Amino acid sequence: MATSVTSRTLFLAAAAALGAFWLVGAIFFDGYALDLGSVNFPTPRYFTLVTSWTLFGGLSTILLALAMSRHPGSPAQIGKLAARWNAMPDRRFLIWTCSAALAIPLVLRLWVLQSAPLTDDESAYRFAAELLASGRLWVASPKLKLFFDQNFMINDGRLYPAYFLGWPALLAPGVWVHAPGIINPLLSALTVPPLIGVIRYIAGPSWARAGVLLFLSSPFLQIAAATQLSHTSCLMALTWSLFMYLRTRADDASLRHHAAFAFSFALAFCIRPQSAVAVGLPLVVSWGHGLWHLDSARRRRAAVAFLLPTATLAIFC
Repeated sequence: MATSVTSRTLFLAAAAALGAFWLVGAIFFDGYALDLGSVNFPTPRYFTLVTSWTLFGGLSTILLALAMSRHPGSPAQIGKLAARWNAMPDRRFLIWTCSAALAIPLVLRLWVLQSAPLTDDESAYRFAAELLASGRLWVASPKLKLFFDQNFMINDGRLYPAYFLGWPALLAPGVWVHAPGIINPLLSALTVPPLIGVIRYIAGPSWARAGVLLFLSSPFLQIAAATQLSHTSCLMALTWSLFMYLRTRADDASLRHHAAFAFSFALAFCIRPQSAVAVGLPLVVSWGHGLWHLDSARRRRAAVAFLLPTATLAIFC
């Protein structure tokens, strides 16, 4: 009984710390409303927000951790929960987690961000997607050329974004249906199947499910999926690339696994080249080394299956 009371007290204290954070901002700092800021130095309002959250949010986290550690449940209860967790069919788990990976970013976008962009990069990606959706790669620079200059746009008589076109190409269908905000949540959901496959291959099915829950609870990943930035699409492509690479190493690997590995790596490169090279190039080197263990006929077919999608995407990059 004493443990239960202590846990309840700690939960209430954690809630009080969050309430204090909200009250301090609402009363003294205009609800933590942020100004435009600077790309080089934090503004006073932002510094105040981070300081307050570090103090009250950190305190709430510590109290919440203590509360949960003091009341974990009996071994029988924990065993029962673990048994139910492991007994859930894989298909049902996949459906629920994919649905959560779709719903969480949508809720964040509509309720928290209210569909507003976080950075100027989003406007550049959106502009590129609208160009592609209309069958163009650029438009003529406006008459007031200097007025429209910004960091992420090329404005030299032709106006177009400075980024690769992989993510805008994925975003273009959202422009066609007047719902570009749905694309990143969809790609977040598409990240779940290969993520399960990768972690299951490395650590087993139980850890695979735990890894997906970690993915769903990551603030950075879910907030990024709520924006129109390219991080989510690149992560999706690289996760599929890693999963397909592992499949190429299996005894029952087929040509479609080699082609899918190449396609997902090339897609990631067309989205964020530096990220793709850093993560995917070691996989490509290892894949190439593994070809030498195949017979000459399978080696040629695997090489062709790899080169076709990469060459095709290289044309569009």
